[in-house]
Amino acid sequence: QESEQESEQESEQESEQESEQESEQESEQERDIKWYTGYIASWLEYERGWGQRPDGISIHTSKENMEKLNERYGNKNQVKVPDYYSVISSVNKVNISSSLWKELNEIEQKDAFLWFDKEEHVLSTTYEQEFYLTYKEEFDK
Repeated sequence: QESEQESEQESEQESEQESEQESEQESEQERDIKWYTGYIASWLEYERGWGQRPDGISIHTSKENMEKLNERYGNKNQVKVPDYYSVISSVNKVNISSSLWKELNEIEQKDAFLWFDKEEHVLSTTYEQEFYLTYKEEFDK
């Protein structure tokens, strides 16, 4: 029984050491990630007769790109108030990993934007000034 207990203790110690090594490696990898400052815009949807509700968030590499979306999507309704429309309700700075930054740049170069509500979408603004919300996987094809 003593030898079984000793081997169990050795096994536990080895597993703890492996876990510590994995944790240290993960920390090193996190430190090696390059971070960029971007912007998250929270959107509010207004609908006649129903009031307002959260309408998701968009994430951007720059204030200029965020403003471009706001001008073409949020502020496009300045002549008359439509039955429903969305506006930016708040803006926050956010740290963006280098991999997401690269992806955002590729999307924004196509004059589109990354949009999240319950799922991840791409909001495209290029086709006849209309806005199409697609699932991200479809956009990447």
